[in-house]
Amino acid sequence: MATNSLSSRHPHEVVLLGACLLTALPILAGVTPAPGSVTAAMNHESTLAWAGGIAVGALIAFAGILWPRPSCPTKLTVTGLLLEQVGLVISGMACLLYVAALLWVIGWAGLFPCALPTGFAVANFILARRIQRLLRP
Repeated sequence: MATNSLSSRHPHEVVLLGACLLTALPILAGVTPAPGSVTAAMNHESTLAWAGGIAVGALIAFAGILWPRPSCPTKLTVTGLLLEQVGLVISGMACLLYVAALLWVIGWAGLFPCALPTGFAVANFILARRIQRLLRP
């Protein structure tokens, strides 16, 4: 595995983490979720935990992605990778919390809408695992 393939500011990762922030910040700012939405059906504490998780995870991952790098393209900064890894795991766990709430509130009818947040969580965990393998000797 090429070391420069990790933490490479891949557009998919950056856009999805940005979408996490755009989704979470209004909820954290007190904007009431749309009636009939899953977040409106969730209790307030669960909604804040989910929104806080994806926002904090995205911010930490962004810090890792944007962490200054050595000038040599084959070298990586451990601090940046660790920050990115922690952020990916936090946002992945928050997505799984959302999936659990979706299935709890809607039941099996929520199975199809669970595909996107579940896929995002799995992708986050896969990338975090790849970073872990790189960092462990």
